[in-house]
Order: sequence, then structure tokens, then C-alpha cells
Amino acid sequence: MISINNLCVEFSTRPLFTDVSFVVNDRERIALMGKNGAGKSTMLKIIAGLQEPTQGCVSIPKETTVAYLPQVMNLSDGCTVLEECRKAYDHPRIKNDEPWRKEADMDRILRGMGFEGNDFDRPTSELSGGWRMRIELAKLLLQRPDVLLLDEPT
Repeated sequence: MISINNLCVEFSTRPLFTDVSFVVNDRERIALMGKNGAGKSTMLKIIAGLQEPTQGCVSIPKETTVAYLPQVMNLSDGCTVLEECRKAYDHPRIKNDEPWRKEADMDRILRGMGFEGNDFDRPTSELSGGWRMRIELAKLLLQRPDVLLLDEPT
């Protein structure tokens, strides 16, 4: 369960949002909707621990892992699709998995994202932004997070 209590964010003394409180229970799926500039991305970054609120707090149990897919990605252009996905295994929670399981998981998740076997060795530099976003999402799924935050998924 994630608890957001009395969250407030101000930029140069101008409030973006104030006194926001809510709870996200286990297995719930939530969508944040609003106009551009309403603070949706800011809220997700705060929940992900990437940004601090002006006031208020976010409570997430210690054992809960949170993954965040931003609107703008930072993929290496010198990697293939598989090499980029293997970077997901730098995450401590999955380092001890057997190598065969990692390869099987990458194959299953990439194929589920629409990649074909012959795409796995393609350089990421050849791919469009949409396909690169799929690689980033695949990396997050490989980490098996408890909470997955998607900022404007397409």
C-alpha cells in the first residue's frame, strides 16, 4: 500500500497542487488524468522518489520496489536490443536468478512487446522512439517491481 498525505508542490511560490492525499492499495490500477501542466508527471516522480514535494509525505513499505517509466528515455545507441535489456539485471532484486531464466524472461517479454527474434540483435539506434519505449518498459518488467509507474504510456 502506498499512502500520499497532504502533498503540496510549489514552483517559485506558485502552487502546482496542494493538500493532495490518497491511498493506493495492493493490486489497484490507478490513472492520473488532467491538463498539461497539472502536475501528473511531478506526482509520479515524487512517488518514485525522484523529486521531493514542497510539503507532505509519501509512505511506501521498505520492501516495496517501485519502477518508473518517464516520458523521455535515455537509451544507449551503442547497444543491441538484448544488450539494453540485460541492463535490467543490474537491479539487485534479480541478480541471483539463474542465467537461463534471465534469457527466457527477456525472450518472452520482448516478444510480448512485439519484437521478433531477428530484432534482438538490432542496434537500438535503428529503432523509432516507440520501439525504444518498449525496450525501456521491457527492462522495467524484467525487474519485477511491486509498483509500476507509467508516465504517459502509448
